[in-house]
Amino acid sequence: MGLMDSLGIGYSGLNASQVGINTMGHNIANAETEGYSRQRVVQSAANPVLTGPGSVGNGVAIQNIERIFDAFVFNKYTAAFSDKESSDFKKRTLEELSTYFPEINDVGIKADLKEFYTLWQRVADNPNNNAAKIALAQQTQTLSRHIQEVHSQVFDMQKKLNEELKTNIEEVNKIAAQIAELNKSINKAESGGAYKANDLRDKRGVLERDLARLVGAKVSVGGITSNIGIDSNANEEEGEYNLQVNGFNIVDGGSYHAIKVDNTDSPDGFYQLYYERQDGVRIPFDQKVRGGKIGAI
Repeated sequence: MGLMDSLGIGYSGLNASQVGINTMGHNIANAETEGYSRQRVVQSAANPVLTGPGSVGNGVAIQNIERIFDAFVFNKYTAAFSDKESSDFKKRTLEELSTYFPEINDVGIKADLKEFYTLWQRVADNPNNNAAKIALAQQTQTLSRHIQEVHSQVFDMQKKLNEELKTNIEEVNKIAAQIAELNKSINKAESGGAYKANDLRDKRGVLERDLARLVGAKVSVGGITSNIGIDSNANEEEGEYNLQVNGFNIVDGGSYHAIKVDNTDSPDGFYQLYYERQDGVRIPFDQKVRGGKIGAI
């Protein structure tokens, strides 16, 4: 080895340190970035130089920059997100619905029904009592009016949920399209096997979480590889990428399948969901969506 080789060893160490500093700065800068995973530089000894006496060290080489990510924990996290969004939405909706049927201070349909049956009993006990008959007729009108008012309120809630369903399905299709484009970018960036597209994978993770919140979607991949050299719990999903809703692929690698909404067969304008296959066949999808906000709707 000559002088230039010795300088090269020093340069490799300085370069590795610079990469480490840059990565650390990147971590700090993204500390508040939603979905960001901390990254770490993977170093190894460079290939040695073979000489007469043996092999001589040749400095340090940067193998990769890996993110510290646990796919198992992330999948549990997104599943919990889906369940929470579904239960929270049901709770809010049912709480609003319960206000249409108050049971305090003798107000509401329950109280009207109680008074209605009481007056019927009074008429039955004394059929010639005209005052009881008039009171029953008036109570009947009151009960009918209150039932109609509550029916109108419930129907208005249905219409509001119906529009919310359409808006959320459009958001699902939008996110699915973004994930498909990210998959293309990730595959392109990682095609040579030189490095991992860490930041792109983080962006995809945020979108996967959002889809789980909306529709309970789950990711299916070829397999999971561990990276114990980075962290004892680090592992990454690798291979063919599919994002599914109850077994139906919404995203296949770089392509996605939109969920369709249609209300032409409903006299009240309520939307039905369909999964459209590539051959154009529509499969009813309402009962397939069980998770997330849309499942709750």
